[in-house]
Amino acid sequence: MTDAADTSAADTTQVTLWWADAADWGSSPGDLMALLSAPERDRFARLRRPADALAYACAHALVRLLAARELGIGPLEVGLVADLGGKPRLDGRRLPGVSLSHSGTLACAALCRTADIGIDLETSGPRTGADRLAERVLTPREVGTWRANGGAWADLMAAWTVKEALLKASGLGISAGMEALQVGAPPPAAAHPLTVPEAMAPAEGWAYARITTIAAAAAAVAAASPNPLTARYERILRGQCGMP
Repeated sequence: MTDAADTSAADTTQVTLWWADAADWGSSPGDLMALLSAPERDRFARLRRPADALAYACAHALVRLLAARELGIGPLEVGLVADLGGKPRLDGRRLPGVSLSHSGTLACAALCRTADIGIDLETSGPRTGADRLAERVLTPREVGTWRANGGAWADLMAAWTVKEALLKASGLGISAGMEALQVGAPPPAAAHPLTVPEAMAPAEGWAYARITTIAAAAAAVAAASPNPLTARYERILRGQCGMP
């Protein structure tokens, strides 16, 4: 399945995306823990909210299983490390590029053979303070357009996920500042030209796709590539593709 128009494979950056709902595991991670490294298990134990911890475990299990399938090795042979900016990478490899995200009970992982990528997923519903949040996330021009169009929470989250995915793909992360990245009038459209921070400028180009089929979440995937992005996605249920 895909969220982007089909074009020649040679002209697109293809991303495989797996997602899961941690609610499928009830209140216990069960055998998911066997797919986590020791540092990941330590991080899992420090998360205070059980739902966050379970989604964290799902996301890391998904990315390890997805990479294992791509590399033709066992999931426990997949070394997942973070670079200095916190971007996950396969140990000793720049490519294939991998990324992961989780929010609420949902978790996702993405892999690309040809480019560094980033993915973001957000499940939060409308809340007070949206206007102040918009000023931290959007450029002044985007804020004006967002307010003129009604200030919808869904549009703000669409912009948030696209920007975070792009910043993850760049390796900068959100500490670089979402407000420095212009993706167009919320909700963003891939055809709109991007204005990126100077630290992202050396790349050949950037591409992204909004993912609108993951439950009720806002989600986006981005790649350091000048070519259009095609995201092929699949929901992974408990017991499928090695998910225990």
